[in-house]
Amino acid sequence: LILTVVPSLHNLPATPGSEVGRFVKSICAPDADKLPWNAALAPVNINACVLPDAIVKSFDPALHNRTTSISFEQIKPLSFGSLLLILGQYDYIDRYNDPNSTTANYLLRFDLLTPNIWNKFTLNTSLSTSFLDTKEQKDSRGIEKTITPSIELRRKVGKYVSTNLGFDHTWNISKNKEQFDYRKHVIRFELSVNY
Repeated sequence: LILTVVPSLHNLPATPGSEVGRFVKSICAPDADKLPWNAALAPVNINACVLPDAIVKSFDPALHNRTTSISFEQIKPLSFGSLLLILGQYDYIDRYNDPNSTTANYLLRFDLLTPNIWNKFTLNTSLSTSFLDTKEQKDSRGIEKTITPSIELRRKVGKYVSTNLGFDHTWNISKNKEQFDYRKHVIRFELSVNY
């Protein structure tokens, strides 16, 4: 039984020189927090995982699926103190009880983190683009494209408390203009407590 979480850009940093050429295969217990495949080829971290259908079950059998994900990530320190994060990811979701809903998604995301820009503020700007291959719905939906620029301003206000103010714009482009083509704006304020 292999159970894993699709890797995120923030929990598996690939730093130059770390674990160069190391390749690991492991089988994880359901409560483990490891990837079954992890190839850290500095400075690029490559991950692949498969979530078996026995794990991804739903109350609706039409939503049962097998998921395969492959991602790469790179963290690049820049000369002016910022950090550039690059993530590419492929997700194939096979809804074997409802083949009409099977999809493949290709994602490319860039994050630029700039700490201490002014009075302990950190600026995070990001841009992601994804292409959703709708497989059997391609005639009506085509390959959907999603573009999402974001900006976030974060400030630590205490030893354990930080605040975030952010703006996200999402633009989904679909052949099916009535149901799947849209634009969305999100303004968010967050208060975080970490201890």
